Amino acid sequence: MTRKETAVAGAKTGWTIVRTVTMLGAIVASRKALDAGWKFVTGREPPARPYDPGVTRGELVAWITVSAAATTIARLLADRSAARRWQAWTGVLPPDVDGARAPAAGASGSVGAKIRRLAGRRR
Repeated sequence: MTRKETAVAGAKTGWTIVRTVTMLGAIVASRKALDAGWKFVTGREPPARPYDPGVTRGELVAWITVSAAATTIARLLADRSAARRWQAWTGVLPPDVDGARAPAAGASGSVGAKIRRLAGRRR
């Protein structure tokens, strides 16, 4: 393994650790905030067991929807925060992050790029 390959592997490992720790912290914090918010709004503890007959379908659907949204938002914000921290520490973007949106699978670029290419052909 060359020095460059070793450095890249080390950077990927470091990025994975930073990203995982940040994400776990965000998920734990969001879960605590979500539990407290649920208790404040409903006056009851959040549903712990979905199969409990005391939990109504409406309450279950509301809990699932709110908790999924909160977890997704927390993960997204944590990932962005970890990337900013990584860039501040290292001066470069994290491994596998190029700063631009990746095209969808099978796509040959963004819609804007396609429009610019088409507009250029008409001139």
